[in-house]
Amino acid sequence: MDITGHRFLLAATLGAALLVQVACEPQYRPGREPARPESRSNAIPSWVLQPPLDQDITYGIGTDLRMDRNTAIAEGRRDIARQLRIVIRGDGQEDEDLEIDDEPNAPPRVTIDHLELPGITVTRQAETDHCLYVQVALNREAWATALRNRISELDRDIAAVLASHEQQPEIDLKTHPVGAAARLHQRLMPLVSAREEKLAHLQIARPGSITPQAPITLAEMRARLRRVLDRVSVDIVAAPDLEAILPQLTATCAGIGLRITPGLAKPTLRLKLTLSSMQIQVNGMERLDGTFQCLVETGEGTSLGGITINLRTSSLINTVAHDRLMRKIQVRWAEYVEKDFVDYLTRL
Repeated sequence: MDITGHRFLLAATLGAALLVQVACEPQYRPGREPARPESRSNAIPSWVLQPPLDQDITYGIGTDLRMDRNTAIAEGRRDIARQLRIVIRGDGQEDEDLEIDDEPNAPPRVTIDHLELPGITVTRQAETDHCLYVQVALNREAWATALRNRISELDRDIAAVLASHEQQPEIDLKTHPVGAAARLHQRLMPLVSAREEKLAHLQIARPGSITPQAPITLAEMRARLRRVLDRVSVDIVAAPDLEAILPQLTATCAGIGLRITPGLAKPTLRLKLTLSSMQIQVNGMERLDGTFQCLVETGEGTSLGGITINLRTSSLINTVAHDRLMRKIQVRWAEYVEKDFVDYLTRL
């Protein structure tokens, strides 16, 4: 066989060997073919069982069996709220949707509007055959910084109101001491209330935070108003449906310094309280819709106005629904006396 024949035989042998190698080689080769799909693990991710601990960030875990990402994220937000012992109020949620605790002496839950919180971000996500898991994070340090800035703004506004009252009060202090004190209280109330609310939120975002001393506190405001309100006599007349909580309603008025004078012929102010309610069954629950009204008159019978508050409670038991309605009235009454009722005092 000549050299040409040898070369042909060698080439044929090498070609056959290459064909055998290609046939035996696996289809997937790293970097040359698309990655083979990995089988999805049904094990619960480790970060679900042991969320990370961080001084500045709170992590929440959300799940959904229907693989809905938005539902899982919402559950993660609620997990963060449970850890911080708060209620995050979302869009369209009214005060009536937040049921009060059945225990009258339980501390009120801290409700925080979702717009106050910095963005809650999704940091991890895993999907198994049966469940979707997400991990969400709240940056508490960013929240605390925003709260400190807001508190500083409120301090400047409060100081400006106090300075204005000292230099040029809206109502003459000598001729109308009650009206002047009530007007100052009225102007300060939204600012000081907001400051103390933000301060409470700051202690949640960053426990132990130290802030500058407030120009004035709610306690100091109430003390100022109380010094002049003993000149105001008040007679409270309640409908029979409210007799059970009349002592509490009366105590609220006395608490801001008003002099309660039951049955006085010509008090400075007379408050007439009424309640109408309607009970219906909804999906097996006893629902109670109530309308609470307060009419304010002078001792001579001149009407100064009033308020109407619509309330709703429900329970499997009628008596429980009624008790909840009574407690809601007390809560709303305290808010009214502290804030809106003071408007009538500015006319004295």
